[in-house]
Amino acid sequence: MANNSSNVETEQTTTCLHLTFYHPQNHRQNIFGAIPLRTPQEIKAEATVAFGRDVNTCKYVFLCNRASRIQFVIQFFKPLHHGGPAFEIKNVSKKAKLYVDHLELNYLNKVDLPAKCIIQFGDFQMLLEKEEGESEDVFEISCDVSRTPLVQETQERLMVSIPENGILNGSAPPTILKCSIAEETDENQL
Repeated sequence: MANNSSNVETEQTTTCLHLTFYHPQNHRQNIFGAIPLRTPQEIKAEATVAFGRDVNTCKYVFLCNRASRIQFVIQFFKPLHHGGPAFEIKNVSKKAKLYVDHLELNYLNKVDLPAKCIIQFGDFQMLLEKEEGESEDVFEISCDVSRTPLVQETQERLMVSIPENGILNGSAPPTILKCSIAEETDENQL
């Protein structure tokens, strides 16, 4: 922004999504080779950001035939009753389920993204961390690659997905999620 003695504008901070990617075959296949790393990419707030293997449609391309043409999309939005920027993720793959912190998303299911979460599909793992900003016009996405898994698979657990209102629909069976969870330890127990 302009900054001189006659006209001083305040600069707004930009919300940034930090994404760290992992895939067990990345060291052999360079699956994330088409993604700009460690350089934040500015994106207009009204844009829908697609991730997948289609170089013509996706802003972030996975060089892997196991990924869908368009795997998922992320979109910026401003919630009605509080002013902070937020993001939602939608699974647009018909062949692969998407997991956000072990919540299963089928084709065209979407969910608001928490400030920090793990996103998974197939062998792909992504750590998403949101850095709050003020701008309503643009946001940034900054990407990196991890050489080690982001989630350690230790055991399988059945989880029931509960609607936001906390009430299960009596006429519809609950959605059972079978997924691997990361083993966590409380810092106070160490």
